[in-house]
Amino acid sequence: MHDQFSITLIRPNQSRAVRVSISKFWGYSLGIGALVFSILLIALGIGVVQKWRSVQNYDALKVKYERQEQQVETLSLQLETLQSTVSSIIDTQSNLENMLPNRRQSYSKKKINYRIRAFNQDLQVPEGTPPIQTLEQQLGVLNTHIDRLVQQYVYVNAQFSNYQKRLDQIPSIWPVHGYIKSSFGFRSHPILGKRMFHYGVDIPSWLGTPVRATANGRVIAARYIKGLGLSVILEHGYGYKTIYAHASKLQVRANDRVRKGQVIANVGATGLVTAPSLHYEVWRYRKRIDPKPFLNLELFAAATNVW
Repeated sequence: MHDQFSITLIRPNQSRAVRVSISKFWGYSLGIGALVFSILLIALGIGVVQKWRSVQNYDALKVKYERQEQQVETLSLQLETLQSTVSSIIDTQSNLENMLPNRRQSYSKKKINYRIRAFNQDLQVPEGTPPIQTLEQQLGVLNTHIDRLVQQYVYVNAQFSNYQKRLDQIPSIWPVHGYIKSSFGFRSHPILGKRMFHYGVDIPSWLGTPVRATANGRVIAARYIKGLGLSVILEHGYGYKTIYAHASKLQVRANDRVRKGQVIANVGATGLVTAPSLHYEVWRYRKRIDPKPFLNLELFAAATNVW
């Protein structure tokens, strides 16, 4: 009897019991089988849970990857736009630098194209480089070039500011509105009748029309001069001097400081002149030069004509 296991089954509301006896071998076998089955069931459950988690992780990674792919595509498009913009800036900045006066070396179109081509070559990365790493390298190149462009812009802007200040001291506007009746050069004098060299330009205008300084400067003379009548002489710096003659009235005195566009006299007919007009002269380094290039002069024109 000790080699068997006995199990007694009692049904509810019945007095009769049922006894089931099995050998110890089968009992141990059933117990071990149940244990193994339980272990297998637990392992299966764990595997299912892990598989479920893996599927969830995969789905999350897939969504994340798709988002990153979209971001990479968006950044790539932005990078292309930036690349085109930087190329345009290089072209524009090179042209601006070429407009600066006294440039020892001008930027030909070939040199501008070389700078753009060098920039585009710096953006190239080896084939097979991961997209994120490609973007990082290209953004690094862009940052380097943008920093360089900013430095060059600061330089060019400072140069233009300096030249604009200098232009304020260079004759560059009409002293009176009108037209040139008598130009710089040889002519027959309207009163003396002789062939003589005319050292300025004559601009006819109404009597009393305001005469304006063509550049910042200092009044070195404001008085009657033989032949020129009532006249104003301004010294501007950089070797420039201007004369305004035949005035009817003077609005400044010697040693006054004047600004470009300031009224310094009024048109008249004093001195050797037949009608109200302004005789205007431009001097540089004690030599009288043709005033025409200095009428309505702009910064870029000044860069090529007078500096």
